[in-house]
Amino acid sequence: PKFAALAILFIILSYFGRAIRWEIMIRPLGPTPSIWRLFVGTAIGFTAIVLLGRPGEFVRPWWIGRESKTAFSSQLAVWLFERIYDLLVVILFFGYGLIHLARSGVVAKAGPELQLVVSSGGTLALIGACLCLAFIFALRFLNDSQRAALVGLVERLPESVASRLRPLAANFLVGAAACCDPRLQWLVIFYTFVEWVVIAGVYWALFQAFPVTRMLTVEDVIAVVGL
Repeated sequence: PKFAALAILFIILSYFGRAIRWEIMIRPLGPTPSIWRLFVGTAIGFTAIVLLGRPGEFVRPWWIGRESKTAFSSQLAVWLFERIYDLLVVILFFGYGLIHLARSGVVAKAGPELQLVVSSGGTLALIGACLCLAFIFALRFLNDSQRAALVGLVERLPESVASRLRPLAANFLVGAAACCDPRLQWLVIFYTFVEWVVIAGVYWALFQAFPVTRMLTVEDVIAVVGL
């Protein structure tokens, strides 16, 4: 029971971590809601995912946009970049998980061919994570004319579609402003790694709560999270 309670505490802490990270990412948009209000929005958003499935993902940016009086599309950009940062860490965990699996006795017994495939997959995943990080940092070097050119791609669409997408594209790039600030970038990356350490802590606490999984090591926990 004490480890199950600890897992619940870690889950709540992970919501606070997401709220802090979101607050950092929306600073360029103007005055931000309090961390508590962002925590409430995060809790509402994840509850919507439980009730509605993946379409519930859009509840959180909509709710926070309403609280901060900013465009939904700009908050959607923040949500997308949050997912990119999360993907970066998940791919790192996934790559480590495959490499860890390749070193296990089960894969070794299956033969060197499978061991090579699994370890190579882990290496490719780690390379993919580095490419994700490079993509995030590359956005910093776009100048105003290049950002305008990205918005201008909408103009190639039929006018009936372009008229609807034009303000969305502009607000989307405004929401990506945190990715152009080096100091905010490093803060977001730091809190992303803290966030996923806490999430790994949830898994560790749950595994410790049951005798059958209590013998799993920290390396095993990271592998399970990634896989």
